[in-house]
Amino acid sequence: MANRRFNDVQALNREVKLIAGRVSIGASGAATLADGLGIASVAKDATGEYVVTLDDLYTGLLHCSASYVQLAGSDTLFAQIESHSVTVNKTVEIHLVNDAGSKTEPANGDEFTFFLMLRNSSVE
Repeated sequence: MANRRFNDVQALNREVKLIAGRVSIGASGAATLADGLGIASVAKDATGEYVVTLDDLYTGLLHCSASYVQLAGSDTLFAQIESHSVTVNKTVEIHLVNDAGSKTEPANGDEFTFFLMLRNSSVE
């Protein structure tokens, strides 16, 4: 645990919520949430396609990013946000793609991370 003083994050938007997670890739591309709170599940949808389901609905998505972490494999992959539905389905879809932009199965033992900045109020 960090031994320092952390201060509140300030934003012009009201009720900004931050959710981050780390996903471990298993055999056949299976996904396991390794770290993160506020996340109901992470599931493989198809080759290189993963759906993150949040615990709660939010009024909007301000920012989302994802990164591929190459720990075991030798392929260079990139994580990209394909779609989001945080206001209706509580989901964000992340695709893992190769240099040519084709969805690719990640290696067993690799990971990807994601960061969401969500709006939890319709008041501006």
